[in-house]
Amino acid sequence: MKRLTEKHYLGADHYIKCSDSCNVDMDCIDCTSFDRLVERLAAYEDTGLEPNEVTALQKDWSDLCTIVGECGGIDRLCELAEADKDGRLVVLPFTSGRTLLSKENIDSPRLMKDVELAIRYCSSCGIVFHMGYNAFCDLVKHGRITAVSEETEEALEAMKDGDKESV
Repeated sequence: MKRLTEKHYLGADHYIKCSDSCNVDMDCIDCTSFDRLVERLAAYEDTGLEPNEVTALQKDWSDLCTIVGECGGIDRLCELAEADKDGRLVVLPFTSGRTLLSKENIDSPRLMKDVELAIRYCSSCGIVFHMGYNAFCDLVKHGRITAVSEETEEALEAMKDGDKESV
C-alpha cells in the first residue's frame, strides 16, 4: 500500500502527502483531531501491514483468545507451561474409557474396551504395581500420596548406589 503520510523533517510529527510532487504541511491546519488522525494513520502505515493482513491478525488474535478461554485462562496456561517445563505434563493419545484396537498380535487383533489410564510404580522391594489413574489422583488429592523431598530422593539414590557397590 502506498504511504499517505511522511515524517516531518524535524522528526516530531507527520504530514499528509497529497501527491508525489505536492507535500502539504498540516501544521497550518489548527485542529488537534486532524493531527491525531494523521498520527494514527502514520502509526498504521509504520507497521507495513496491508488491510487484509490486519484483518487476518485480528482473526488469529480472536481465535487465540477463544483457545485461551477454553483452556481455563492465562493463569491455567502458565500453570501448564510450568508443568511442561518441569516434565510433569503428558498429552495422551486418547481419552480414558474409550475402546481401542490392539494389534500387538498381528494375526489376532483385539478390542480393548473401557480403557483407563494406570500408574506403574516399583515398591521398596522392587515389585512392580499398577494403580488406576482415578484412584491415584484421588489419593494425591487427599494427601495420601505425596512426593518425597529432593533431599530424601538423593539419600535413597545414594543408598541404592551404596548397595550396588557392596555387591
